[in-house]
Amino acid sequence: MADIKQYVNLDPTKSGQLDGLDEARAGKTVLLAATVSPKKPGIPIAFEITHGAQNLARPGHTERRIATTMDDGKAALSYELSEHGGDEFTVKATLALGPKNGPALSSDKYIVWRRLYYQMSRFKAGTPGKGQPDGSVPEVAAYDISPVEAELAARQHNIELVDKTSTALITRYANVMTHDDSSKAYKKSGKDSYDKALEPVAVRVVVVNQLATAATDKITKLNIPNNASVPLTFPVKLWDDPSQDKDTDWLVAGEWRFFVGDASWKPIPTTWITRTGPTTASIDLDGAELGAGGMWWWRKEVDRTKSIDVRVTYRHASGSTNGSSWYNAIWLASAVMHEGARTADAMKQTAIHEIGHFISMVPTTQTTHYSEHGHKGGHCTQGLSDPDKARASYSGLAGTCIMFGESAPSRLPEFCAICDPSVRKSSVQRAGMPKDW
Repeated sequence: MADIKQYVNLDPTKSGQLDGLDEARAGKTVLLAATVSPKKPGIPIAFEITHGAQNLARPGHTERRIATTMDDGKAALSYELSEHGGDEFTVKATLALGPKNGPALSSDKYIVWRRLYYQMSRFKAGTPGKGQPDGSVPEVAAYDISPVEAELAARQHNIELVDKTSTALITRYANVMTHDDSSKAYKKSGKDSYDKALEPVAVRVVVVNQLATAATDKITKLNIPNNASVPLTFPVKLWDDPSQDKDTDWLVAGEWRFFVGDASWKPIPTTWITRTGPTTASIDLDGAELGAGGMWWWRKEVDRTKSIDVRVTYRHASGSTNGSSWYNAIWLASAVMHEGARTADAMKQTAIHEIGHFISMVPTTQTTHYSEHGHKGGHCTQGLSDPDKARASYSGLAGTCIMFGESAPSRLPEFCAICDPSVRKSSVQRAGMPKDW
């Protein structure tokens, strides 16, 4: 008996999707055939089709269909498989002797698979900003997707990943990709070297340096001498993007005013403000730079016998994202701001999670589905208690499924038992890149 892989999400009429695969192995409709010897027409053939015991569609069900041989002694009929990965259909062809089966002619097992073509790319090295260390914007390291392939092939998921990468290294459109530049860096990297011929069964995977969201806050120091170096300690780590000029990544503006009787804030030259550590900076008010000749207003307006207030507007990372799925592209972060490169295990979890989103996980019909609670899209509550589920935010909670929204230590790099059937039911395809990309 032959085991036959049938890729039900591929279109047999589109040769570009087949990638060398026999068109008979694409699509959910299969042609069942048997030949008698000697070859005679008009011989009834019984095709007995048994659904596998673990099938999601009618497990263990057996049906019998009759077809008659043609002049070439061959009987054939079309049969439609399910679209559920891992479903099996054992087909036995026999001579039909009335309601009974006669001698066996052939036996095959059709196993439902889905194929997904991935196009992997990563950012080239970038140019450091002025004053930043050489080599501080390196080429993003390659990511081996084979652990993801293993998970998607496990436990009857039967999703086969096929590498169709055209160009590995692409232009570095951003060192830190933020949600507010989605119309720029996300779109550009999503379409760079992308091959549309495989749509809608292709996923674009872009490995980037960081995915983060910036926030802007202010820090104020009151009643300080205006002739010294003013140290600042921030409550959070400052935004750090070495592709921008030194101190322009985190620093928005510096301002000063007299401590008594002055309501108006005046600008401090940004060149006087320097980051001294991840959470510290210093403002130089001792006049060391006045000799440059361009700060006449400071010499004229500042009475150094009076105390002043200073205010600094700064950027910091309000959140860090490990991965993002948008249309038919996935972005994976290889590093986290201030923490450095992510581990292979962490990257594996993110890749599986984002491909899960690509194949429409987690559906709203699933008992463990949730959205919001600090996350976007459908996620899984497996591992959470009822009190946990009632919380507004799931940050810090111990979800166990790979489709839990947080990268928690408790989260396993696999789809839970509740998610497994949903993965098997997925159509494993996504509409293509938007036309305006």
